[in-house]
Amino acid sequence: MFETKNTRLAYLAGFFDGEGCISIIKGKNRLGNTQYGLRVIVSNTNNYVLQLYKFSFSGRIQKRKHDKPKWRDCYAWGLSSTQAYDFLKCLYPYLVIKKAEADLAFEFQENQSTYEGSNLRLGDKELSMREAQRILMQQLKRR
Repeated sequence: MFETKNTRLAYLAGFFDGEGCISIIKGKNRLGNTQYGLRVIVSNTNNYVLQLYKFSFSGRIQKRKHDKPKWRDCYAWGLSSTQAYDFLKCLYPYLVIKKAEADLAFEFQENQSTYEGSNLRLGDKELSMREAQRILMQQLKRR
């Protein structure tokens, strides 16, 4: 289908610019401490394209059924944490619309790496910084 790896990456980046999502998510770990994480998702009704993401970058695909009978099922492929970071690094040269979001994702993940996988409670300064990055990511989507 694609003659070169660069052609495939350019196609996936263009598709991601239109159908993908970069987010900084907030949740609780098993000890009840607030934690933040990087996530990328691509959703579409065409499972073939999402299989291409899975083949190229691993991750998993989930099928989402709709309650409305005339709506087609939707599929979502995604990655989290360092896998999401590596994915964005590969696509970065080809991104247009999501380039600013990717820049923020890199900053977030590079600062997070010292805590990744840890159940330690983050300090107030670290929590404030991550929350500010999460809010900024939401604002970048509204431009």
